[in-house]
Amino acid sequence: MSTKLTLLGFGAVTAVGLTAAQTCAAIRAAITGFGDSAFSHYTPAPIPLIAAQVPLDPPPEEDETFDRLVRLAAAAIRGCLDDSGVDPRQTALLLNWREAFREDSDLEGKDPALFAAIEETLGLKFHNASRVMRQGKAGVFRGFQESGALLTAGVVSACLTGGVDSFLNTDDLIRFDSVYRIKREGVPRGFIPGEGAAFVAVAAPESVWHSSGRARGQILGVGLATEDPSVTVLSDGHPTGKALQRAFEATIRDAAIEESRIDFRVSDQNGETYHHLESSFALSRFYRTHREECPNWLPAASVGEIGAAVGPLLVMMASIAMEKGYAPGALAMCEASSDEGLRAGCLVGPAPSASSSR
Repeated sequence: MSTKLTLLGFGAVTAVGLTAAQTCAAIRAAITGFGDSAFSHYTPAPIPLIAAQVPLDPPPEEDETFDRLVRLAAAAIRGCLDDSGVDPRQTALLLNWREAFREDSDLEGKDPALFAAIEETLGLKFHNASRVMRQGKAGVFRGFQESGALLTAGVVSACLTGGVDSFLNTDDLIRFDSVYRIKREGVPRGFIPGEGAAFVAVAAPESVWHSSGRARGQILGVGLATEDPSVTVLSDGHPTGKALQRAFEATIRDAAIEESRIDFRVSDQNGETYHHLESSFALSRFYRTHREECPNWLPAASVGEIGAAVGPLLVMMASIAMEKGYAPGALAMCEASSDEGLRAGCLVGPAPSASSSR
């Protein structure tokens, strides 16, 4: 089944903006949300730590990760609901967050509690087709496939698909710093830990012009693949880019669009050598058409590593750029790689005209 969806609205909360519009404008202006972190003392020998922290007010206490995630997600979801105008009761919320290997004693087994706390904070209920996923950075693209299935079956009238994540907690900082993945003195090719939440509202293409919704863009195709566990970033192997290449190929097959039509990329690369090499290898194998340039936008350069929240941010960056007229083309390939092996591509295009959608 082809994954074609219409984008109705966006919501985001990051270190550079408390709305989707603010975040995308700040990223376009190359504004960064980096600063000295209050978590610099998380090791026995304190080291300076740069992080990208969302300015929550009032700020949660250190290590109150659950509370932080709830507040981030609720704010982004509220923004997405306001932007799209969808009815939560007829909308499935597909909530993506951290992968299972990121163990945290305060979060284990709390998928239902997280969802319930978000609904309570918002003071509303979503459709019972809603669910929580633990798929990491590429998870939202699997969420788009599931959204397409729900919408095609007529189970819901819309879906809110997105993610929330925060690396600003002791467990994650120790976990990633111990394997030299966090950028600091002596580790120039690491990531800057961040946090955030981002959600997009989607509907079936044929339904948009029969509702009060306004199309903001389109998802034209989605492709997924799984990397060999021996060559993921969690292993001792070296990146090959083969699964990411397969994801790209699956994406253009799903969309029935030639690779030559892709104008620019929006990537989850976060500054780590592994992800740079993986993307480069996949790029060299997949893109065969001669281009003078194919710009690659990297939101992590402004918001840091935001994990499960990055997928929807990639999509809204591409869509808002096309909507406002500063995109370097009319077709964007969004790409994401989860640490545990899920690889994904997603083709984003501009909103159709009302006449072409009837």
